Amino acid sequence: MLCSVPVSEDEYQSHVGGLYDDEDTSESSLAGRFFLWRWYKRSTRGFGHSRPFFLPLAYLALGMLAFHLGFPALRELVELGLLALHKGLAGMGQSLGLAWDSIMLLHQRRAAAEVLTVLWAGAILVLIIIGSFPPREERDELAGYIVPGSGIIARTWAVIGKRLHMLKRVVAFLVAYIRDLDVRKVHAPFTLVLFLILAFAGLAIAFENLLIEIPIRFPIVHGKTGWIPPTAWMTAAVVVCVLGLPLLQGSLLRAHIKSIDARKRKLGGWFSRKLSGILGLAFISAPLAWMALKLLAGKLT
Repeated sequence: MLCSVPVSEDEYQSHVGGLYDDEDTSESSLAGRFFLWRWYKRSTRGFGHSRPFFLPLAYLALGMLAFHLGFPALRELVELGLLALHKGLAGMGQSLGLAWDSIMLLHQRRAAAEVLTVLWAGAILVLIIIGSFPPREERDELAGYIVPGSGIIARTWAVIGKRLHMLKRVVAFLVAYIRDLDVRKVHAPFTLVLFLILAFAGLAIAFENLLIEIPIRFPIVHGKTGWIPPTAWMTAAVVVCVLGLPLLQGSLLRAHIKSIDARKRKLGGWFSRKLSGILGLAFISAPLAWMALKLLAGKLT
């Protein structure tokens, strides 16, 4: 039977390892002697071990595509902020009898906007990547799950039961996540979804530009371009889903653990703990929302 009780790390590894390294698929079995199967197992195992190294690089690549697409909108937002600063300084200078209206003129604002936009985009991207690192003690997604038996029926149920166990843990996590809300935990899902929308659009456009070279360079498909947009957008959707799910998982888990840690350690008062993350709302969420609105309005394609 499938049970859910606390187990030690060694027991967990031995039980879960049996799901993947049983006698039918070990390298000493008949299937394991096939060189392609051995290559597949060793390659996937190696990629799995290097996942913590490659995922941040993948997030960096997605972020660069997202901010490359949204750079004009972000620069426009920076220019609006600098214009508001200029008018505020000019009004303050008039009230004080000082000539502050020459501060932050048009050419100065344009020069500063480029630099500030790059710095702002880079800071947002770094914060998103750092925030996606899951705590080490919470990486075990199958804690308490025991693979049942070794027969064919038991192994089939093990695959299904593993998904059900993970789904049960996801539901329990969502209940705990909502139970202890703060500003960071409210805006984090929307912020990451906006980031992934921008990354998806930027990646799809990049794929289109790449695939358009095929009809140009190969006469056999010359003039046939109708397949390019759906192929590019479907490929981008797959990539963003594969990379976006661990990004969401790690970021939400980190935000949840921070809120729990602040409550247990009683850092500040109740109201200040609920306002935790308000700077991220203004510094990260607002520009991403602005860029996403410009994208949906068709001004970034």
